[in-house]
Amino acid sequence: GGSLAGFLYKPYDYARLNALLTSISPAPEINIRTFRSFDLFVNGAAVRFSSSKAKELLALLTDARGSFVGMDEAVGKLWPTKDAERGKRLYRDAVARLKLTLRQNGLKNLVCFERARAAIDKKHVSCDLWTLLENGGTFSESYLPQYEWALETDAMLNVKYGSQSKKS
Repeated sequence: GGSLAGFLYKPYDYARLNALLTSISPAPEINIRTFRSFDLFVNGAAVRFSSSKAKELLALLTDARGSFVGMDEAVGKLWPTKDAERGKRLYRDAVARLKLTLRQNGLKNLVCFERARAAIDKKHVSCDLWTLLENGGTFSESYLPQYEWALETDAMLNVKYGSQSKKS
């Protein structure tokens, strides 16, 4: 929640009341969807990414569930056919674009970026994957179907939570 920005005395001054109310802005509701497709929502609105690789990097960090993902691992998964130097340049570009997208959407603290590694901060985010892993349930969708590196997690989810009626 917000913090108290001032006091109001009777009789109420409506301009002051309005200024006080607008200064108290609640934390945005952040939700990540990984089933069917990957999307990031802020207060119910989908975030638009200027770069598909920046979005995929966030998906990779979501898959890591709060653990740090190193640059070499990210390059290996996001650019498997590129040589190491080119992969590192592409990674740095994706990090810069992801930082920009997060900043533009008021989410600059969603991802912790350190030298050559990054991790998602799970504190203020809900995610369908994390909810399933923590609470159990039935998995009847496909997990991050647009990303080949997600097949391993998809297979684990099918074994652990898969429903018998899963559609192919």
